[in-house]
Amino acid sequence: MSSVTYRRDGLVGQVPLLHPLVLASMVLLLVVIAYASVMEDGYITFRVVDNFLNGDGFRWNLHERVQVYTNPLWMIVHIPLYALHGNIFFDTLIIALVCTEIALFLALSTFHKNNLATICLFLLPLTLSRTFAVYSTSGFENVLGHALFAWFGWALIKQPRRYWLYLSLATSLSMVNRLDTVVFYVPVWGYLIWSRYAQVPWKQLFLGAAPIVGWELFSLFYYGFLFPNTKYAKLNTGVDSAHYLSMGISYLLNLVAVDFVSALLLLSVFVSIPVLLMRYCKDRDDRTGIFLSIAAGAFLYTFYVYLIGGTYLSGRLLSLQIFASAWLLLGLLSNSLRPRNLYVLAVALCMIKLFYPPLETLQKACPTCFRGVDSINAEVKDGLLDYLSGKTTVPEPGSVTVPDDVHLEWSMGKWGWSVDRKVKVVDGFAIVDPLLARLPMATSNITTMGITTREIPMGYIHFLKTGDFSQMDPLLAQYYKKLHLIIAGDLLSFERIVEIIKFNLGAYDYLRDQYVQKMRRNKALSRTAQ
Repeated sequence: MSSVTYRRDGLVGQVPLLHPLVLASMVLLLVVIAYASVMEDGYITFRVVDNFLNGDGFRWNLHERVQVYTNPLWMIVHIPLYALHGNIFFDTLIIALVCTEIALFLALSTFHKNNLATICLFLLPLTLSRTFAVYSTSGFENVLGHALFAWFGWALIKQPRRYWLYLSLATSLSMVNRLDTVVFYVPVWGYLIWSRYAQVPWKQLFLGAAPIVGWELFSLFYYGFLFPNTKYAKLNTGVDSAHYLSMGISYLLNLVAVDFVSALLLLSVFVSIPVLLMRYCKDRDDRTGIFLSIAAGAFLYTFYVYLIGGTYLSGRLLSLQIFASAWLLLGLLSNSLRPRNLYVLAVALCMIKLFYPPLETLQKACPTCFRGVDSINAEVKDGLLDYLSGKTTVPEPGSVTVPDDVHLEWSMGKWGWSVDRKVKVVDGFAIVDPLLARLPMATSNITTMGITTREIPMGYIHFLKTGDFSQMDPLLAQYYKKLHLIIAGDLLSFERIVEIIKFNLGAYDYLRDQYVQKMRRNKALSRTAQ
């Protein structure tokens, strides 16, 4: 059966089931399924989900309240399905595939359909983009960010009733999903408010902002801080900013080496910015202004990724910009290119994908492209196909036991998901540890972005075992007493509320700084003595 009969207004018609857009979308989804996996760090968030459903709140370690995850909305949407089904591996893949379908449906519903242009400018580039395919699942929040941007773009172009509310809500939810995506949306909002200031319904904007405002207030009250612990662990390392910029260059070059089609997508949008700017200055067309601001947002977010040095997962912080770039190309060129040009583009992209040098060759030719960054090939393992074939299994929570109630470890992903929930885990990389995250790294350079080793302060593990501060350095003990009250004290304690305010205003930073200087002097003297 190749078509379906329908009746409408007395007329009889047929719709082909093998529609080109349907087929192209199915191919894209099959590629996503082929890459489907749950990466190591995704389990950090999932342990919080499991602890919450066991009645322990939004915690990773049960003895303290620390926001160890960067993706609150992604965490929250897992709670109902995991409560019903109980298999986090399949649950997160189901959620991810639903989000992918929503993102594609909204994007395809946004522009007038030119089938050939839609396939060649949007569906084909995303099908050939390894970064998009990998992070359309992976256990990370990327795919929810894609869906929220697709909703934002749909409202921006279609302008339905109360579209200001939709735009504000989509942006707000994206920030709850990952706070730093605000960088992506700033240029768009700057353009909208500047160009339509007299028309802005501020009540709708404030109503739409409720999710991010509500989450930040909750975070400040519950955790004691506005930012996740990962911000302190990965960015407050004491490492020189020039090193971050050097790692950021490697991260962007890695995309060129590992996923050239995605790099071309980004580059094409960045190159379009001056062209769109000149066009907008000439005719002041609102649609051009919208596309220009989104392209500027993709560039600004990519520049932000460069400034923070990227991360060790190839493409992890670039998938939103890649999806937005394909969306932009469809909006900009769908009615501009002739069929012949579209066919040439499609063939060129396929040839690049087929004949691009293998990863081993690129690693030898450009070592800088892989400095501190793992390749996508290395990370896509233990995937859906491996699970279905029995090559891998998902560990159960609490299935790993350790000989002590306090345990030092450097792997918070699958191991952290599996270890007994009652164990107090000290994270040597500081991702889930609030004290270590606020201390500088043990070395002066980061060899792998996002993996930042800390030294364990004297007396810290003793305190976790006994509650006794006496073996800690006096300066650090004073600092940690304040921090410990915030993360482990009575939620409604007036003293805790006061300390949250003082700590966030930096009232106790001098204690930490003096401790760090003291430790560095001691190390210098020790090296001199040797």
